[in-house]
Amino acid sequence: MRAFDANYISRRDAVIAAGIAAVLGAIAMAMLMTGYRIPFKCLEAGDASNWLAAFGTWIIGAGAWRYAGEANKLRIFEVKTERLAGIEARLFALNGLMVSFDIVKYCMTLFDEDSLEDGQCYTADGLARSARVGLKQIERIDWMDRGGIVLDIKVIDAMNAFTLSIDSYREACHKAIKVLSDYEEEVVDAQAPFLVRLLDEASTVRTEAAGIFAMLEEEDERCETERERVRSGRLLDD
Repeated sequence: MRAFDANYISRRDAVIAAGIAAVLGAIAMAMLMTGYRIPFKCLEAGDASNWLAAFGTWIIGAGAWRYAGEANKLRIFEVKTERLAGIEARLFALNGLMVSFDIVKYCMTLFDEDSLEDGQCYTADGLARSARVGLKQIERIDWMDRGGIVLDIKVIDAMNAFTLSIDSYREACHKAIKVLSDYEEEVVDAQAPFLVRLLDEASTVRTEAAGIFAMLEEEDERCETERERVRSGRLLDD
């Protein structure tokens, strides 16, 4: 937890101040009622000045105790605000990453729409269009960007492996677009080498993107739970 600013008073300091104030008040009361004699003689005194001194001591103690309570409420409020801000920032970053991987998953499904005769062949124009769309979306995203947050090691490992798959898919797309630019037939046999590689790389990217999306979704749900816990006032349970 971060250190608070110089104007912040912790509950411990406030309680100590309250205790000191109460003790000093009691000593002052005893001295008033006994004339610096044995303090316990105050019990024998009963005039108005004695009762006034006693009441003053009670007021000092009560005020200090209330001050301690308010200081503690301020501490809880600041901790709650700080934690909520951190959680909101993490949720924002996670959602951004999830959108990126969701877009990639969708782009990899575009090739399914180009399939003819149960995958025996594909339309040349459709393949070229799908390859360009997928390539454009992938190149718009910085896959090394973690959203400025610390992720679980398994997510980091998966994302590092994903960047290699993206590189292979990018190469396959460029190859396919080049071949299709001079292609004279309307359909492409599914066994064409460039198409076999393209579809294989697309399948790998799609599978890995779905897996990373699922892990990010789990982290997102944990953050949502933590946010509700903090909002409910249970932030100091841990």
